[in-house]
Amino acid sequence: MMTEPLATYISANHQYPFDELFELLREQGFSFGVDTCETAHYVIMKAIESGDLERLDMWLCPVLAHSAEQQATFFELYKRLFIPFIEKQSTAIDKKEKLPVSSGTGDTATVRKQERETDKKGREESEKIVASLKARSGGSYTIDRFVQSTEIESDPVLLRVVRQLRYTEQSGRYSFDIEKTIHKTIHDGGMARPVFTPSRLHVEYLMLIDRHNSRDPQAHLHNNLYETLKANNIFVERFWFDNSPLLCRNHRHPGGIALSEILGIHEHAALLLFTDGLQCIDTGHESLFAWTGIFKHWQHRYFFSSVPPVLWGERERLLQGVFPFVLPLSVEGMQVMAADLSQMASADCDWLRYWPDKADYARVPIQTGGRKLDYIGLFFTTGIKRWIAACAVYPELDWNLTLALGKMFSTEKNVLPSYNNISQLLRLGWFIKGNIPDVFRLALLKEWLSHEERVRVYQFLYDQLSQNLPLESEPDYSRRTLQLAVYDLLAQTNKELFEEKAKQLASIHEPNSRLPDMVSIHLINEHEYSPVFFEIPDAVLKRMGLDPAQTRKAEKVPLNFVRIPEGEFTMGSPASEIDRSGDETQHQVKVSDFYLCKYAVTLAGFKEFIEASGYRTDAEKGDGSYVWDGKSWEKRAGINWRFGISGGVRPQSEENHPVVHVSWNDAVAYCKWISEKTGQQFRLPTEAEWEYACRAGTTTPFHTGDNLTTGEANYNGNYPYNKNPKGEYRENTVPVDSLAPNAWGLYHMHGNVWEWCGDRYGDKYYDECKAKGVVENPVGPETGSIRVLRGGSWGNYAGYCRSANRNSDTPGDRGSDAGFRLAFVP
Repeated sequence: MMTEPLATYISANHQYPFDELFELLREQGFSFGVDTCETAHYVIMKAIESGDLERLDMWLCPVLAHSAEQQATFFELYKRLFIPFIEKQSTAIDKKEKLPVSSGTGDTATVRKQERETDKKGREESEKIVASLKARSGGSYTIDRFVQSTEIESDPVLLRVVRQLRYTEQSGRYSFDIEKTIHKTIHDGGMARPVFTPSRLHVEYLMLIDRHNSRDPQAHLHNNLYETLKANNIFVERFWFDNSPLLCRNHRHPGGIALSEILGIHEHAALLLFTDGLQCIDTGHESLFAWTGIFKHWQHRYFFSSVPPVLWGERERLLQGVFPFVLPLSVEGMQVMAADLSQMASADCDWLRYWPDKADYARVPIQTGGRKLDYIGLFFTTGIKRWIAACAVYPELDWNLTLALGKMFSTEKNVLPSYNNISQLLRLGWFIKGNIPDVFRLALLKEWLSHEERVRVYQFLYDQLSQNLPLESEPDYSRRTLQLAVYDLLAQTNKELFEEKAKQLASIHEPNSRLPDMVSIHLINEHEYSPVFFEIPDAVLKRMGLDPAQTRKAEKVPLNFVRIPEGEFTMGSPASEIDRSGDETQHQVKVSDFYLCKYAVTLAGFKEFIEASGYRTDAEKGDGSYVWDGKSWEKRAGINWRFGISGGVRPQSEENHPVVHVSWNDAVAYCKWISEKTGQQFRLPTEAEWEYACRAGTTTPFHTGDNLTTGEANYNGNYPYNKNPKGEYRENTVPVDSLAPNAWGLYHMHGNVWEWCGDRYGDKYYDECKAKGVVENPVGPETGSIRVLRGGSWGNYAGYCRSANRNSDTPGDRGSDAGFRLAFVP
């Protein structure tokens, strides 16, 4: 009563938890006189005014505690209440100090606005839980996700049990009871007889939870019990450990604290250990490790096994030598603990026999190895099946994401994130290990989720990821950006928007990088709207349970080919375009969809053709080919596809460069051979197809815009476009998958080597097309003796590499600057 003015004033003005502190000290037998309260009031106010709250415990302890035992009690209670509060206040102060402070009065409103925005941002961040997901194998990716926290549906029976845990027990102390003394004195006719009442204190709980990683859902489920106890005003402390409880951690001890130290601090608490018990057993001697004897120092100790009772055996029998109560994590297990604390249960009962006999077989683990999805589905309701499938959309399982998806698929009558339903999920080892194998992921998405439900989940993932866009300076920026683009694409239902975003996705994908979510990439490949095709390694297809050969046959798309969507474009160049020629008259062309190889045919690919077919190229049958000696072109005998630009035999390091010294006739022969080999139809692209694919939706001189740098294409950098700065002159070809592709995923459409097209060349052909209006799928003049070349080469000026630039040569001509790429039509 005497502390009421103090607590009321401080609580109203500073919101510090003094009310709770004084109430707890009273319960522990502390007594406060008027002098004590006034002194405490003075000390607290001075600490608040000076801003030196971190040393308040050292100042306040001598005022309130009058023995070594009371001092220890004071520090323990003060630490429990004030340390988290002071840390929170310090963080808020640090944030405010970082705000710009105005020196003039005119900016006061701005500063206050910034403070409000900072506070708002802090509140928003507190509503989110940040999960840092790291892959389990080398070379994989890291991605930060912001997922709003979702609470588990309260179990009424469990809440009743939790409230029963608010037990008090004898503290061993006695306090002078004024009220009872007065009644006793009156009853005895005025004889003063002091009455002392035994003090009682609330039972405190200590939880040690086995957590192998931050995504361990079983540990999170145990932690939810901790949060439930706290929410019901029960004193509870929690520590995590990884396999061995000899070293534990929590937010106050991030570097770790020994079990013996925890014993010294929380010896009087009721110990709750959550694990499977394997770390306590010496399997070689079939006995408990000697160190487990430390648990016997806790008077009340309970072992909650993560193993279902139906599987209990010798391990649990050994554990009972230290823990009188080996219990399952269930409502009934909690009831037994509550009954023991109230001395209504007996440790003499054969609990090890009781629990297996009463086992809930609906919680027995489900073996998924070698099983089919329809077998696994027998154990779950429709709602939980949809929940499991929704969790399979993301490549890794995360506690907060799992709960959020459960909330998404809940109904009024069936709230999925509940204790019982989460226990059902934990029957699958996938949720313990943190990931679902790709073979099951793909099957779950196709069989247990509709297309609309998949879109809904992908949209949710995109919304969450896009709240924290990656920065270019962050590690794995490209993969995180790609992940975001994948989910954005699969969340689309509009065909035009899907095609547009698919092209954007292809443009940011690096061919040598591993895509982060191959199951989602496979769904893109299968999508009816998809204008692109992503290469998936055979090993990954097998992990998804797919036959690579059958998959590619079903898709009818060869490896490394991308779909070029149908469309209409303006072919040729405007009169204002620098370096244009007179044969580039602009006209409208409509192109049907087709597939074009991402790369020009390589030296290695052409070598396979020669060795398999015995074909002899025009250069081998004739007088060689043209080479560049650094000053001029010269035709040399004996030069063929095996040689480089200057006439030397190409080294093995250039097998991934485009083949050169091949004629139009050689290119057509290659198309015929590979078509017969694969049973599919390959050909050279038409001139219209080539320009349409090169532009990739652009109308500028290059698909890169109004300029082309040597960082974007391989050409003679001494002769840039339109007086732009000079660049590098490599004087050779480069690998076909080097530099960046265009928006449709095609490499080196500008520069590197000229590429043969299927058309004959006609200098007036564009004028004829323009006179016809919109021309559909033109194939060039019907007559003529020369063929079209497009794209420019390593030795040309930048102007020759323009999208609209045209070149031509006889079908048998060849040189060190010309190659070809393949088109494919299913």
